[in-house]
Amino acid sequence: MMGQILLIEDDEGTQTLVRNRLMDLGHEVVVAGTGALGLLEARAGSFDLFLVDIILGSGIDGYEVCRRFKAIPQLHFTPVVLMSAQLKTREELHRGYEAGCGAYLIKGDIALLEDVVRAMLRIKSLQDDLALQNRMLADRNRRLREERQRGADLESALRETGVRSSVFRDLAAGRPEALLVIDVAGNVHHADRGAQDLFGQDVEGRTLGSLVPGSSFEAFARDARAESREGYRIELPARSGRRGRSLTASIHPMPSDKARPLMKVILLVDAGKRKAAADMLRIREKGTPRAESGVLREAAREVYHPRRIVGETESTRAFRQRVEGLAASSEAALLMGEPGVGLGFIARAIHFGGSRSGAFVPIDCSSMPVEDLASAIFGETGSEGQAEGAGRPGLIHQAEGGTLFLENADELPDELANRLADLLETGGIQPDGKGEGDSLDVRILASRALEAGAPALNGNDPMKLAHQFSVRLTVPTLAVRRGDVRALALVHLERSAPGRGLTFTEDALWTIEQYPWKGNEEELKACVEQAIMEVEGDRIGVEHLTAAIQAHHEELVSNGRLSPLPRRGNQARLRLDSDPPLSLRGEPYRRACADAPNVEEPVSLQLYERRALIRALGETDGDKLAAAKLLHIGKSTFYRKLKTHGIQ
Repeated sequence: MMGQILLIEDDEGTQTLVRNRLMDLGHEVVVAGTGALGLLEARAGSFDLFLVDIILGSGIDGYEVCRRFKAIPQLHFTPVVLMSAQLKTREELHRGYEAGCGAYLIKGDIALLEDVVRAMLRIKSLQDDLALQNRMLADRNRRLREERQRGADLESALRETGVRSSVFRDLAAGRPEALLVIDVAGNVHHADRGAQDLFGQDVEGRTLGSLVPGSSFEAFARDARAESREGYRIELPARSGRRGRSLTASIHPMPSDKARPLMKVILLVDAGKRKAAADMLRIREKGTPRAESGVLREAAREVYHPRRIVGETESTRAFRQRVEGLAASSEAALLMGEPGVGLGFIARAIHFGGSRSGAFVPIDCSSMPVEDLASAIFGETGSEGQAEGAGRPGLIHQAEGGTLFLENADELPDELANRLADLLETGGIQPDGKGEGDSLDVRILASRALEAGAPALNGNDPMKLAHQFSVRLTVPTLAVRRGDVRALALVHLERSAPGRGLTFTEDALWTIEQYPWKGNEEELKACVEQAIMEVEGDRIGVEHLTAAIQAHHEELVSNGRLSPLPRRGNQARLRLDSDPPLSLRGEPYRRACADAPNVEEPVSLQLYERRALIRALGETDGDKLAAAKLLHIGKSTFYRKLKTHGIQ
């Protein structure tokens, strides 16, 4: 882990000794001879660590320098290490820690210097990761506040124009892209913030024809006299650096009387959100017409198809075939796996990989109280005296013809588990627990998380619903799919930064392959996303990965499994844990693996197989997939043979 270090030391001999050693370790070092100069350098630069001599020849001493560092907001979290020529008393140590230092060093102890610098830089890296997460959380909260403000703007606008409160509450919850209020002549009387973003600040007072020139949009809105009209498609061209937009418009006449002329509300939603807009306004149709939802359904089938499960190891191929088989059936299934394996993605792959035409409806069984969970799943019947059908349908009804996905099903209370068990057994439900049940065509998928390293439960499973699922599917961890880690990292890189042309250095990819990934694919995806945010060029190195992976990389180097030298550009090159040590690329392999056998060696198939593997790696410049193809064997077989022969 390389860092920018500021050394504040007045003794030239100590300056030279410490600076040279740190530079040998790959760090960048700036030297200041006094505390005052050190403070100036710290404010002007960006440092990961401060090394400060306690006894400075002139001006303020190291304790005061440390105290002032901690008083500067942008420097507060940068570690400070105080140095002294002799061991300090308890009182002096206490004074330094009170000033904010993180550690003490005795001058001349170079071995301890390396250990302390490495530990302090690791702490700084963890602090930087935490700060990044806090910034991302702050950005998310800001976006949520803006969305709530848009909802408030919609509510305010609709109050002013006389729309019923029940309508504007539902409308604000949906948050369309824009809202306009027009009169019968097509003049805009009100435009919310979204409309101003789409058409410009001077929207109010203009006509619909001027907003969308060369279209029949104004005539479409004029024809909505007594009933709502919807489905008009508007294509807005790109302008002023903004991308073009494809919107769907719906027109809704407002109640009028003699005191208030007829006005109309125009809602503009993203074309992909058509169903949400229909539900939001509670228009007459029960759901989104199939003609409009077909495009979305086909897109989901492409994104969540079982073939999107990345990897070619034997375990992944077998698992993918199992998912494809489940997708073709209608059996209820229990999905199990460790945190981060992607149980939600697999559930969607099973649904969208099949032919069911209904919706995929997920619910997290651990996210709400028991009474709310029951009404959410099974719905509510109307109270006595209400018209038939006045109750609210549940998610189980919304999943008619589709799939209900129960996330964290092991958190279900006993009463709900029993009702769902009846549904799985009979195919019918009783919304209020009494009377004649409804017969529904709903597939049930459930998930339960397993503790890391815990075996899947198949026999005495304490989960209430477990005995109702004849099909159980355990999603493999990345520890089982280690041969797929490289491919997964590259896929997530392309999905998270399409078109940017980013690549990993071979050092970074190899370290990613060796990392244990206890958080599974979700941890890998988060690592790739952070690297994308950190990198400035087009090459992602180890220094752009998370602190945990950088620490693992250091451990690999210290254990001799990864050699930092010789270097090509900024990449560390790899070597095998073999005798003699060999580079994974090019000529060293070819020299070490000549075709001619050594007559003094015993005849051994194992020996010749090992040589073939090493030579294939040399011929393909370390590309394992290409080496496997060169030997005409599968990638999983190739990796297994590498492991057998101790080739990393």
